[in-house]
Amino acid sequence: MYSNLQRMIERTEIMRRQEGVLRGVFDAWAYHEVAVPVLTDHELFRQQKPLPSSSMYKMIDADGEVLVLRPDMTAPVAQMAAEQWRHVPRPLRLSYFGEVFRRRINGRGARTIPQAGVELLGAGEPESDAEMMAMAADALESLGVRQFQINLGHNGLLAELSEVLDLSSAESAELRTALADHDLVSARRLIEGRSHSQLTEPLLRIFAPGEAADHLSLLEELGRSLCGLAHLQRIFSATIDLGLRKNVQVDVSLAGDFAYYTGAIFEVYCPVTGARLGGGGRYDELLGSLGSPEPATGFALDLQELSRVPLSSESDAVKQRQMCLVVADESRRQRANQRAEELRAEGYRAVVQILCGAVDEGEVHSWAHTRGFDAFCVLDGTRDGETLIEVCHDGSWSG
Repeated sequence: MYSNLQRMIERTEIMRRQEGVLRGVFDAWAYHEVAVPVLTDHELFRQQKPLPSSSMYKMIDADGEVLVLRPDMTAPVAQMAAEQWRHVPRPLRLSYFGEVFRRRINGRGARTIPQAGVELLGAGEPESDAEMMAMAADALESLGVRQFQINLGHNGLLAELSEVLDLSSAESAELRTALADHDLVSARRLIEGRSHSQLTEPLLRIFAPGEAADHLSLLEELGRSLCGLAHLQRIFSATIDLGLRKNVQVDVSLAGDFAYYTGAIFEVYCPVTGARLGGGGRYDELLGSLGSPEPATGFALDLQELSRVPLSSESDAVKQRQMCLVVADESRRQRANQRAEELRAEGYRAVVQILCGAVDEGEVHSWAHTRGFDAFCVLDGTRDGETLIEVCHDGSWSG
């Protein structure tokens, strides 16, 4: 039981330290933190449909209004930008931290997902999409994540491709499924024999995973044929200018998790665990539907998944202040509290425990070890020393 509690405590501490690191990163990129309401009008999500209605937690207040626990951060931020911050000069750079709440579908997925994210409103150039990926990379590297991959796609590309190839709605859906499953045999069958069939081979090459340099040449080759690919080429070139060549890979099979995505989208993965760490994309039509037409893009990171990723040992996000126990008899109560304050000033976490009678150092060690302390200091009036005694992970101790 205690081990389960300890794991929860450790994971919570990691997420809190991660939040501190991410706040520093977002602030360095000049993004201002905002608070996003936990309860939101259901009408916002009913109109925008970013997620299936079945995935939302709904309730009715005393006035009969239908509310939802926020299943997403972007739509509420966009609503506030369109209504409350309409006249604030653009571009507007905003960041947020908090949980989103989603009902499990088919018993899978988390109900509560802690997130950290940003929204860039009023910027439509390819460099702003590249800025999102560069910020995500900066955030991961600052957290100590050394191995990650960013897959870049375009949500409108498959619709454009379906129109160019004259695919029916059913065929378009089948192509989307085939590409999402990396089923190139089915994709070839749907593409071959259509108009613009000369696109078949280069399209299938770009649908398949490959090297970044090859993707760049293919994007340059195909960009003249499809506007979505031309846009991806400009974004991809901008990411290279930002030093992301080794981390970004084009994956035009991406469709995005949310219905409001209209252009470039990206997802961030950890190749070590296979976990999806976050993602984002462009949603140029969302603010327009809320009465304030303007381009927008953003991304969010999943702090729960990030807390499970192996981090480099030098990362600030994994560094944990040592926890020290200061034990004293009643005659040394004041000095014990002073000693704890000194330890806290030195960067330790300190706890004071006052005991009645004589202090048994062996019992103190056992008590400290079972409760996860890194060191202890005994003050009982019979000794002058106040040296910290290290509690080793194997239960042994120095001193």
